[in-house]
Amino acid sequence: GTFVLLPSSCAAATGEQCRQRTVRQRRRCTHVVRAYPSGPMRSSMVRVAHAGTASVIGDYHAQNPLRIPDGFALVCKQQGWHSDAMWKQLTDLKRPWFEAESGAYVYWNRGDGSWWIDNPSGGGVYIVQSSSDMPPANGWKLLPGALEPLPKVELVEHDLS
Repeated sequence: GTFVLLPSSCAAATGEQCRQRTVRQRRRCTHVVRAYPSGPMRSSMVRVAHAGTASVIGDYHAQNPLRIPDGFALVCKQQGWHSDAMWKQLTDLKRPWFEAESGAYVYWNRGDGSWWIDNPSGGGVYIVQSSSDMPPANGWKLLPGALEPLPKVELVEHDLS
């Protein structure tokens, strides 16, 4: 895929200029490719299924840990807390959090050493004590107001190519 883009930079150049640009660009691309592990690009996704609380069922895509979930910010605003400060206090800013299309999200809370599944409005629904880098499949517990059955959580890896 990368080299398909190279000839377009040669549109206004002579044959020799195009060849030189292409060689330079290939060198840069080769450097980038060497900096990352070989093999297909992969992306992690978390799937929450069979949960009694329907608003959290879905596929969750990894998010930048520096970005604050909308539901989290909403709860902070309702409580009179500064969302930036609270997010920095509760997360390690390293692990990704995961967001569903509905706005529900899964994140790791360093304050209690647990992964949380929160509904789109930011309310906690399910929790599991774990320091793993990714949400675990088992051990989830109900939080007040959540409904059984407990969710089935799985990590889904897929190629980006």
